[in-house]
Amino acid sequence: SDPSKWSSEDGNTFLNDWDYEVWNGTYGGRYLLLKNYKGTNPNLVIPGYLNSRHGGLSVMMKGIGKSSPYYFLKNTNKSLLKSVRFVAVNNSKVGVITGQSGADSMFEGATNLETADLSGLIFSYVPNRNFTGINNCSKLFNNCSKLRSVTLPVCNTVTDCSYMFNNCSQLDSINKTSDGWNEFQNFNTQNVTNMSYMFANTRIRYFPDHLNYSNVTDVSHMFEGCVSLRRASNDGSVQLNMPKGLDMSYMF
Repeated sequence: SDPSKWSSEDGNTFLNDWDYEVWNGTYGGRYLLLKNYKGTNPNLVIPGYLNSRHGGLSVMMKGIGKSSPYYFLKNTNKSLLKSVRFVAVNNSKVGVITGQSGADSMFEGATNLETADLSGLIFSYVPNRNFTGINNCSKLFNNCSKLRSVTLPVCNTVTDCSYMFNNCSQLDSINKTSDGWNEFQNFNTQNVTNMSYMFANTRIRYFPDHLNYSNVTDVSHMFEGCVSLRRASNDGSVQLNMPKGLDMSYMF
């Protein structure tokens, strides 16, 4: 369903599946701060703005990475999930509270997850705001063996992408454009140092466009097991522009 059309009653139903609080932001504003997901809906939708018994409020997460004590799926059987969508509503995206900068292992082991749209999540850092920039995406979708399609958020702060899509054996679409390319221009990897096993054992056919390798030190096993990988880039050439001295062992 389209959360931009949800009524207050729909919002109340949504909140019944969460531990949450109404939070007064450090830099002002009031938010619905989602903590622990208690529901069993296989098609999880999280809006950036919600009308409910508390009125209309923007939505934030207490923690999205498995290493966080506030990890929102820590009590959830992730194998129940088939799809997940973070959706911008009223020009408001879902933020992660300052101090919780990891998305590590966010959906690791969600073995029935087929599609994931994270475009409605805030991953980029903006100073003097109540949300943080995400820097750790290690194992974000590790071992999601049925995952076919991913839409990533805009980002400029990530430093670790190791094992990000490792063993997503059905995955062939990551930010796929209309002409079929896997596009990484908005998911900026300029600060990433570790890309080891990032796409290992996936079904991607085209070399990802606009990956920035300027600070990377480890690309070992990055495309290991990518037996469907055929074309390098839009012009058919490989232009990696990688720094010298990095670990490229078993990259392909």
